[in-house]
Amino acid sequence: MPPATATPVRRVVGAGPTGLMLGCLLRHHGIQCTVIEQRDGIDPRTRAVMVHASGLETPFPYYVNVPQPDVEAVLAARFTTAGGRLLRGLRYTRHQQDEHGVTAETVTDGAPHTITLL
Repeated sequence: MPPATATPVRRVVGAGPTGLMLGCLLRHHGIQCTVIEQRDGIDPRTRAVMVHASGLETPFPYYVNVPQPDVEAVLAARFTTAGGRLLRGLRYTRHQQDEHGVTAETVTDGAPHTITLL
């Protein structure tokens, strides 16, 4: 019998639109995913204001003006509903991998923490 293999787990650093969309795509394909975000919540400031229609998989050549906090809220809800793990308030500093798996080193409120990821 072939040896059992662990289900791969992917880590994404940053819960902005790009990181959350990547997390959603990974979950859509059945891949376990953890998104690590330094901010405690969604930043109310908009840093990007438009989404090109091709990013929404529509055939129309237009831009959609959607505030970034709204996009992040929808993507975060979709990601966690799909079974993704979203960890907020953690500043990623580095990771280590050995024969037992991967651990991420993070900082919360100035104190270092280690998270086992695999």
